[in-house]
Amino acid sequence: MRLINPARVILALSGDPQKPESKQNLYRLVAAGAKVRSAGGTDILNALDEQASTAGRDGILVIAFATHGVSYDGTQYLLNATSALRHRETTLSESKIREIASRSDATRSLVLVDACRERLRDDQRSGGSDLRSAASLVEAMANVHGQVVLSAAAAGQYAYDDDERHNGVFTAAVIDGLHCAASTDERGFITADTLAAFVEARVLTWIRKHRDVDILRATQLTSDGGAKNMPLAACRGVANDGKPAGCTIEIASSPTGATVRIDGKEIGTTPLSVRPGERRRSKVELVKSGYTAAITDVDCRSQPVFILLQPRSVTTQVLLSDGFDDNRNNWYTSKDSEAPAGVENGVYVLGSKAFEFRFTSVGPRMDPDADFQIAATAKRLRGGQENHFGLVWGLADRSNFFYFSINGDGNVEIGVSENGRISLLNDITVVNANIRRDTGVNRLKIARAGKRIRLFVNDELVHDREFRPLFGPGVGFAAFNGPIVAAFDDLRVEGKPKP
Repeated sequence: MRLINPARVILALSGDPQKPESKQNLYRLVAAGAKVRSAGGTDILNALDEQASTAGRDGILVIAFATHGVSYDGTQYLLNATSALRHRETTLSESKIREIASRSDATRSLVLVDACRERLRDDQRSGGSDLRSAASLVEAMANVHGQVVLSAAAAGQYAYDDDERHNGVFTAAVIDGLHCAASTDERGFITADTLAAFVEARVLTWIRKHRDVDILRATQLTSDGGAKNMPLAACRGVANDGKPAGCTIEIASSPTGATVRIDGKEIGTTPLSVRPGERRRSKVELVKSGYTAAITDVDCRSQPVFILLQPRSVTTQVLLSDGFDDNRNNWYTSKDSEAPAGVENGVYVLGSKAFEFRFTSVGPRMDPDADFQIAATAKRLRGGQENHFGLVWGLADRSNFFYFSINGDGNVEIGVSENGRISLLNDITVVNANIRRDTGVNRLKIARAGKRIRLFVNDELVHDREFRPLFGPGVGFAAFNGPIVAAFDDLRVEGKPKP
């Protein structure tokens, strides 16, 4: 970020800095040519237009907000110095900011939003880098185009202030990440993607420690094109303490007190911090009496691990287990080259063409009123990274079922089809850093426990909601909105046998 000339910076401020360090930094910026404006709505829009028109094609437009915010009908609104909370026309919408940024000649933009995204109500915020490779950074940036928006709060959530650092928790994490605390890619660059992973981990850990131990997501990243690979800082992959950047991972569980083993070695009980191998994935196992053991793997780029341990039920049995050595369970088959289906080389392959929702299922004799678990691995073989594949369950027919899918870009989609009408049950724009993207193998799991149903990717909880009665007994796989071809393996269904 030191590549930004202060003379190209506009600061829209409401009030004066309070910390001596902030006052000194502002003085230095202004002395170096930065311009200070008031933070009224018109002032900010004029400044955005000015900066958007100034940024050149080979540059990057950086927009950062630290303010109060609300969410209404899925749109985020940011408050300025002249806003009236109940009059949205006096606020700035995130979509307007993105629209202004898109008009810039700069083919890449980074938008940082440190503001709440709580649904509309009176909003109240809660209470030595090594940048030596400037030339290579500029060269790498020239090959990336698109827009990245990194927000301090996931949909419907709060942004918080850190009383110890006197910064927003999000802003502090961004600053630390850009000072080489975030992990780097193979070129030694901190990218929008690795910065987002670091910020999510840092903010999530802070919230779980100080506010809400059960929170699942803290921040939100949206991007288009290849913008998530946009280089933001050139580092050597070493943090200021001489240790690999981003290599401390928080491990937590509910309930707490689970024994943690890393690559077979016992290291303590949850919650705790671990340091996995720098250049390899480490196997993490959580064990607690009375609960089913949970296994996942982490590396230096992993999110904090938070696992809801599942009580061990003596009545649960394995109702279906299929490693796809053959087609003994009579899964759907097709020889269509664009959308194949069938058992091949020890996996089940299922494809979909454009505008299709293809699925296949079997009906294990499972008691629909008892707890159950459904798990399988899923991998994209070919087709668009944005296209989805995953599990179906509770299926009665082609019009009534639930589904849980991922794509190669790291998105999760959870939905229900009721009488042929599909309703989404989650925010499908969120990029889940725990998903192994592109053609990586991911383990999907659905677990019902009492009145709750929880969905996991690689043993990381991605969705938790009230259980809805099943339409039918069908369990299986889906691929949709192709072209997409995916492979599934190690299907396992556990539950209570139907009487």
